[in-house]
Amino acid sequence: MSVLGSQTSALSYINKKTMHVVNVIASGRGPKGIVLDQRRTRAYVAVSGDDAVEVYDVFKGNLINKIKLKIGDEPTDLALTPDGRTLVSVNHDSNTVSIIDAISMFEVERIRVGEGPTSVVVDPSGFRAYIMNTLSSRISVVDLTQRTVTVTISVEGGPLRGAFNRAGNILYVIGRDTPNLAVIDPSRFSVTEKIFVGMGAGFIKVDVRTGLVLVGNRFGGEITVVEPSASMFIDTIQVNGNVAFMTIDRQENTLFVTLPDQRTLQKINLTSKKTTAELDVGYGAYAVVV
Repeated sequence: MSVLGSQTSALSYINKKTMHVVNVIASGRGPKGIVLDQRRTRAYVAVSGDDAVEVYDVFKGNLINKIKLKIGDEPTDLALTPDGRTLVSVNHDSNTVSIIDAISMFEVERIRVGEGPTSVVVDPSGFRAYIMNTLSSRISVVDLTQRTVTVTISVEGGPLRGAFNRAGNILYVIGRDTPNLAVIDPSRFSVTEKIFVGMGAGFIKVDVRTGLVLVGNRFGGEITVVEPSASMFIDTIQVNGNVAFMTIDRQENTLFVTLPDQRTLQKINLTSKKTTAELDVGYGAYAVVV
């Protein structure tokens, strides 16, 4: 398991069972996003301060390449297609996305999207990428085969993050300035429903085992649990700080949550919703991948 520190500029390797740090590697300036290719044992890190994407060998624990983008791009998030061949970098300051050949580690296309792109989610087919343009309250849908924006979807409140359900036929989106979770039909490129989750949503994760949607809050120290079939939230999970990032380990049915204000990585059993371990991972603990 790897934890990215945005202020410490470091990538920490952690044994997920013992919750002990086994290695720490210095990254570039201002790392903001990370994605893991388990098949090729690579980790890709968006380093906003260096306008680049770093590529790490997870097993060897070393940097193997640094893909340079344009000056002023400030990449903030990454997504990888299921086959691991295409990497999408969200370049916040230039309002673009970079399409990167993950095998040759070379930028093959650059596409202009909306204002203030913040994050990206790739659909399970690997054919489309959905870019959350926070400042323009639009989602740019990028055809990864044609390498072009095919349509935009209007949403309320400045979209921050999105996540697909297990079947890949529903996209859930949280916004910066809205209390509602948007339910989007990708086949129609439209919002079909809104579910109230309260203000302050900052991160979203779908538990594919149960179909529940987990919404981590930027304020208040809790995670809202949404049952989509009932169109309502049904529970909350208490955490010890404000949520920045979440990921699920399906092998152990465990949720890992980064809490930057507490410098903590929190491990939660998804059945009991109880915290089973905590680890101090330093200032600016941001993203985590398993």
